This record gives sequence, C-alpha cells and structure tokens, in this order.
Amino acid sequence: MTTEKENATLRAINDAMEDLLRYKPLESIRVSDICAACGINRQLFYYYYRDKYDCINSRYKNEANRIFAEMAANASAEDMAFRMLDYMKQHKDYYAAAFHYGGQNSFFHYCLDYSYSLNSTVVSQRAAVDGQKVDAELDFGIRFFNSACLQTTSQWACSGMAEEAKYLAKMMFRSAPAPLQAFYRERDT
Repeated sequence: MTTEKENATLRAINDAMEDLLRYKPLESIRVSDICAACGINRQLFYYYYRDKYDCINSRYKNEANRIFAEMAANASAEDMAFRMLDYMKQHKDYYAAAFHYGGQNSFFHYCLDYSYSLNSTVVSQRAAVDGQKVDAELDFGIRFFNSACLQTTSQWACSGMAEEAKYLAKMMFRSAPAPLQAFYRERDT
C-alpha cells in the first residue's frame, strides 16, 4: 500500500510526464527531464519506475485497473470501453504522444498485451458465473477484437480524437466478432 507521500510523488512524476509530452515527443524526453520538471532526483524516479516507458505503461495500467474494478461486475463491456476512451480523451496530448511512439518498449505493444489480459479476465469471470469456460473460439474472438480495438484507438489518438469516445466504443462493439457479440449480449442485458 502506498503512503500519501508516495502518492504525491507518483502524481508529480505523472504530471511532469504529461506536461513534457505536450511539447516534446516521447523519444526526446529523458528521465532527467522528468525529474527536473517535478523536482525529484533520478534515484527516486527509478525507485518507482524502470524507465520512462514504464512510467507511461503504469499510468495506463493503473487507470484501466481502476475503471475495470469499478465497473466489471455490473457494467456493459461497451460502457467500460467508453470510460477508458473518455479518460484517454481527457488526457489527449499524453495518450496521443504515447501511441505515436512506435519504437522499442512502445505503449501500443504494452497496451496490446495488458488489455488482452484484462479483457480475457473479465470475460472469464463473467463466463464462470454461468459455469462456463472460455473456449478457443471465444478466446480467438477476444484476441482479434482486442487487436482491432487497440489499432482503432491508436489511430484515433494519433489523429486528434475527433470522434466522441461514446461513439467510438459503440462502433467497436458493433464490429466485434459474432461469438464475442453473442457472449456480451447474453451478459450485458
């Protein structure tokens, strides 16, 4: 469990990263820039994060976990996607810069793995309520849908997020593979 002081430090680091991403591409930001912007030393930064990519990935992971924990039991999958997209839109410059970087340790690839894990867990938990397991066809649908949604989200973020998050979430779920649509339709009513 983190203390109030640790939470304040993490907020300062994340706020500094967000401010820097408004005017610098991710590949140009150094850990020393982040530290200078929030008034900490490098050792403290490395106490919390492996590198600047871990800083970005951790912020996404923490926010996704928070949204899914709040909503997983009783919200539709489309509503959960909307909340995550809406959060990204509220931090538009940050996520546009994060998705724009395509090199080693890319945010896109981290999100691909992490969001699959999160979505697979939610589907498995919902299936277990009915005494079911996720079969190979449904797992393929989750992987396929996850990849398509993430590619769409990346393009949306890098092109200015013109569409409303609600509309994007609705269109994503209308385009889901049939086995996944059937699964959600049975459980999201």
